[in-house]
Amino acid sequence: MSLDRQRRRPPARPQPKLKAPHQPLQTAVPQTQQAAPHPQVSELSYDIVLDSVLKVYCTHCEPNYELPWAMTPQRHSTSSAFIIPGRRILTNAHSVEHHTAVRVKKRYSDIKYDAHVIAIGNECDIALLQVDDDEFWQEFEEYHKLGQLLHPGPLPELQDPVRVIGYPSPGNQLGITAGVCSRVEMLHYAHGQGELLAVQIDAAINPGNSGGPVINENLQVIGIAFQSVDPSHADSVGYFIPYSVVDHFLDDISRHKRYTGFPFCGFRWQKMENHYLRRAYGMESSSSGILVTWVAETVDATRVLKKGDVITHMDGVSISNAGTIPFRNGERIDLDYLVTSKFSGDILSVTFQRNGKRHEESYKLSQMGAHSLVQVHDAQHMERRQPEYVVCGGLVFQSLSEPFLRAVYGDSWLYEAPVALIELYYNGAKTRAGRSEVVLLTQILSTACTTGYESDREYFVRIVERLNSKPVNNLHHLAELLDALPSDVRDLRFELDRDTVVIVDRRAALEEERDILRTYCISAPRSLADQKVHTEGNGKCESTD
Repeated sequence: MSLDRQRRRPPARPQPKLKAPHQPLQTAVPQTQQAAPHPQVSELSYDIVLDSVLKVYCTHCEPNYELPWAMTPQRHSTSSAFIIPGRRILTNAHSVEHHTAVRVKKRYSDIKYDAHVIAIGNECDIALLQVDDDEFWQEFEEYHKLGQLLHPGPLPELQDPVRVIGYPSPGNQLGITAGVCSRVEMLHYAHGQGELLAVQIDAAINPGNSGGPVINENLQVIGIAFQSVDPSHADSVGYFIPYSVVDHFLDDISRHKRYTGFPFCGFRWQKMENHYLRRAYGMESSSSGILVTWVAETVDATRVLKKGDVITHMDGVSISNAGTIPFRNGERIDLDYLVTSKFSGDILSVTFQRNGKRHEESYKLSQMGAHSLVQVHDAQHMERRQPEYVVCGGLVFQSLSEPFLRAVYGDSWLYEAPVALIELYYNGAKTRAGRSEVVLLTQILSTACTTGYESDREYFVRIVERLNSKPVNNLHHLAELLDALPSDVRDLRFELDRDTVVIVDRRAALEEERDILRTYCISAPRSLADQKVHTEGNGKCESTD
C-alpha cells in the first residue's frame, strides 16, 4: 500500500564496506608529460566539474523539545554542495537543518565564504544556497560564459556508470567514488515524509558526501547524493536524488517565489490483485485499478472521491491492480510518481468506478503532509527556531511532532514511544471540525498547583482532549480557550486520554506564574507562532533558596 508517509526507521550513517576501486578518471596531466597548450574540452570540463564542488561548513542549533523555552548546544558538521548556473548552490536540506551559520569553501582555497539559505525543501531533502561576495563568483562567471558550468543530464539507465563527488569523512580533500546505476524507483526519503523518485547506485556514499553531485560519463550532473543503507543490512547501497526532482524543486521556487512542496493525492489505497476482491467491487476481468480505503477530510479530493471507489486511471494513465503505471521501456513504477511530478495546487483527473458506474472527475492536489495531525518538520523552520509551547500553572503543553518523539524517546522512538502516539503519527489526520494538531501535556513542573501530579509518570506525555469539557483542536486553540474562560471559573480541568483528569486551581495558577517562570528560567509562559508572545515574567533566573 502506498501512503504519503511510510514507516520510518532511524537513519544510520556508518561507513559502508569499500568495494574494489574503480578505474579513476584522468583529472590532470601526468608530471612526466608537458601539458598541451590548448586542452581538450573534456579535460577542461572535468577540471571545472571538480572546481564546482564545494565543502559546506554548517553550525547547527536545534530546538530543545524537552525544554522548549531553551535551545540545544550548537554542533558543527561538514558536507558537500555544488554550483549551478545563476549564482546558485545546491546541497541537502539535512546538511543545513537548523543552521545558524553556513560557509562554503572551494577545493583549491582555504577561504570560507558566508552563504545564505534561500530555500529548504524537506520533502525532497534539497536546499538552495547563495553567496553574496562577488569575489567568490569571479572564475565561475568566466566558466558560465564558456558554457562550462555543471548542467543537468538525463535519468540514468540501469548499469550506466556514475561518479559521486564530494567531501566524505574522514579526510579533508575532495573524494570521488564510482559505480553504476542499480535501480530507479520511488523511495521514502529519510529526511522527508513521503516517497519520491530516487536512484540506487553501488558507489560508496559516506558521511560528508551529502549534497555533492552525481555525474555521468558526459560530465552532466544527474543528481544529488543524499543517503545510504546501513552496511549491516546491505552492501554498497547508496541513493541519489535524480535531477528531475531537483528541477521540480527549482521550478517550484521560480513559479511561486518560495518553496511550496510536493503534492499528495489526498487518499490512501490498497492493491486489487485478488480475484474475489475485484469481483466484489464489480470489476471486469479486462479492467484494473486500486481500491480507495480513506480520503482526507480537509483536502479537495474529498469532494470527488469516497471510500470504496475503484480508481482505474489518473490523467488518462491506466493503473494496474498492483498500483503501478508504465515507466520508461519495459519498466513500471508506483503511481505516486505521476502525482509527485505535479505541483501543489495542480489539477489531477481521475477515472473511477462507484456502484458499478464509471465516473470521470478532477480535483486540486494538496501539499504533502498538509492533512497530517503530526508534522515531520516544523512548518516555520525557516523563520522560527523555538518549539511552540504553553505553560499554565506548572503544566507544560506542546504539539506532537516527529522531532518531539525523537527528542523524548531517542533514535528508537518508533519502538519506545506509546502506541497511541505512533498510531497518530502514521494515521492521524486533520478534521473538518477543526482539529489540526495533537496537543500533549509533556511535563509537570513542581509547584503548589501541581502537588501530587509532578512525581507521577502517569501524567507525562499525555494527549489533551478537552479543557473544561471543550475539545482542544491545537495548541493555539488551547491558549484561546484559557484566555476565554469566564472570570468566575474556579478550576482548570484538563481531560487527557485514557480517561485521566488533571485539575488545577485557576487563580493559583495565575498567581504562581511569575514565580514559575523565574524558578525554571522560562522567558515567557507562551511561545506561539503568528501570535504576540504573552510576557508576564521578567525572564530572569533567580535562586529559590
